[in-house]
Amino acid sequence: MNIYNVLFVSNSISYAEEFKRIAQFNSTINLIGIARGLHDFRMKIRSAPIHVVIVSDVLADGTLQEVMNELVNEDVIVFGVLRDSYQSTLLDNYGVSSVTEAEMNPADVVDFLAQNLTDYPIEEGQVFEQTPQEEVEPFVSRFEEGYDNYSHKSPQQEMQRNSYSSGYSSREMDRQMNVEREGPVQRQHTSARRATTMGVLKPKVVCMTSAKGGVGKSALAIEIAACIAARGKEVEVNMSTMRGSQSEVKAVLVDLNCAFGTIASTLPCVSDMKNPPTLADWVIKIRDKIMRQLSSEDKRELQSMEQPRYAPYIYKINRNALSFTKEEVMSLLVKEPKSGLYVLPTVSSNYDVSQIESEFIEIIIEELHNFFDVVMLDTGNNFEEFTQTAFRMSNEIYIVAQPNYQVTVIIRNLLRDSVEGLGIDKSKFRLIINHPQTNKQVISDEAMQKALDIPFVGGINHDENMLLAHDEGKFYVINNKKKPVSRAITLIANQICPLWNVANAPKKGLFDKLFGK
Repeated sequence: MNIYNVLFVSNSISYAEEFKRIAQFNSTINLIGIARGLHDFRMKIRSAPIHVVIVSDVLADGTLQEVMNELVNEDVIVFGVLRDSYQSTLLDNYGVSSVTEAEMNPADVVDFLAQNLTDYPIEEGQVFEQTPQEEVEPFVSRFEEGYDNYSHKSPQQEMQRNSYSSGYSSREMDRQMNVEREGPVQRQHTSARRATTMGVLKPKVVCMTSAKGGVGKSALAIEIAACIAARGKEVEVNMSTMRGSQSEVKAVLVDLNCAFGTIASTLPCVSDMKNPPTLADWVIKIRDKIMRQLSSEDKRELQSMEQPRYAPYIYKINRNALSFTKEEVMSLLVKEPKSGLYVLPTVSSNYDVSQIESEFIEIIIEELHNFFDVVMLDTGNNFEEFTQTAFRMSNEIYIVAQPNYQVTVIIRNLLRDSVEGLGIDKSKFRLIINHPQTNKQVISDEAMQKALDIPFVGGINHDENMLLAHDEGKFYVINNKKKPVSRAITLIANQICPLWNVANAPKKGLFDKLFGK
C-alpha cells in the first residue's frame, strides 16, 4: 500500500494540531510535519521526500504567494485549506484547488486525501517507507534546526508511535478508543477585521526593538501603546464586523526586556502593586496545564530531570489544553486606569528568566493576540531567544535608533542576521529615529533610511519634559496632545493602529517625502 508523505504549511494552531492528531491514525497519510511559515517550510521541504503539500493563508512569516512560488518547481500535489476565502483566487492562478477551514474540518480533509490519493500514481522509486511522525508540533520552534533537542522519547514511546498502522479511518479509530474530539476553542476576535470610524483594523502583534541601548526604545513603546489604548476608548466600532461584544480597541504592552524591567519601574499601576503578575506567573499556569495533560510516565520522566524542560511535552498534548480563557488572561495582566492600557511586566529575577522557555513566550503572545487588537512587545537591545521569538511572532518590527554611522552598521547586521539567519521577512521592519538632545547629527534621517533600506515611519525630537513625566510615573503624549513630540508619536501610533484622522496632519522632512503628496 502506498504511503503519502504530507507537509502542512500553516500557523492556524487549533486546526493544524487537530489535523496532526487525526492524521496519525491514518495508514495512508503520513504527516511529516507542520511548517508555521516560509522559513519552516524551506527547512522541512528538503528534510524528507514529500508527496503532498497543504497550504494555508495563516503563516507566522512570509506570504502564501511566496510559498506557492517556492512550490512551482516541486513535483508535489498542492491543496489549500484557507482561513479567508478571498485567497482562493491566488491559488486558482496556480491551478490549485482549495477549501476553507469552515467548509472542511481536519477529519474531512484527512479522509478526502486518503480516498483520493489512492488513485494518484506514484512513479517507480517514489514509494517511501513511512517516515516517523513528529511527536512535537503545536508550537514549532522557529529558531532551532530540526527537533533533535526535543527528543525525549523512551523505547516504549517509539514503539507506540510506530504502531499506528491500523486500517481504520480516523473517525473509526476515535470511536474504538472512545475518544471525544475536542472542538476549537472559541475566540473573541481571532484575526477579525474591525471597522472603526477611521478605517479597517486588523489585530496585530508589533515589536519595538533597538540595536543599541539608551535610545529611548522603552519610553517610546510606553507612549505609543498608551496612545493607542487611550484613543481606542474613544473610537466608534462597527459591531457587525467583529466577533464578541467588546466595543473598545484594546492594547497590551508586554515587557520582554528582562535585563531592565523599565516598564514596571515607570508605570505606577505596576510599581505600586504588591506582587503584580509577571511573565513568571504565565509560566506557572502553562506548566500546570501541561502537567494535567501528561501521562504518569511522562510526569515521572519530567520530574526526574535535574533542570526540567517542559517544552518537549507541549508537543504531545492537544493545543486546546494550553488555551487561556478571557478571565485567565485578564487576571494575569495589570490595567492602567487612565489610558486603559494593559501591561504584562517582565520577570523580577534572573532565576525566573531561566525558567521561561521560548515556547512559553510563543504561547503567551498567541493567547494575548486572541483577546487584544494590538499586542506590543518591548524587547531588549539583544538578539537572544526572547527577541528572536518576538521577531518571529510579530507582524511589524519597529527599530528605534539614534542617527549615527555606528548605529547604522549595527542595525544592518541585525537585519542581516534576522533575514538570513532566522528567515524573517525584511518587509516587517520599520525605522523610528529618536533624535538626541544635541543638534549635532552626523548622518541625516534620509541617509540612514537609505542605507538600511527599510521604511522610515517617523522622527522624534528630544523633549526633556517627556523624560521628566516618566520619572513621575505619568504618560506624556495623552496629557500633552499638542506638543510636537506628541504629534510625532501619534503619527507613528496611527500607522500601527489607524484610529486617527491624520489626513491634514503636518508633514515635514523625510516623512513628507515618503508619505506626502
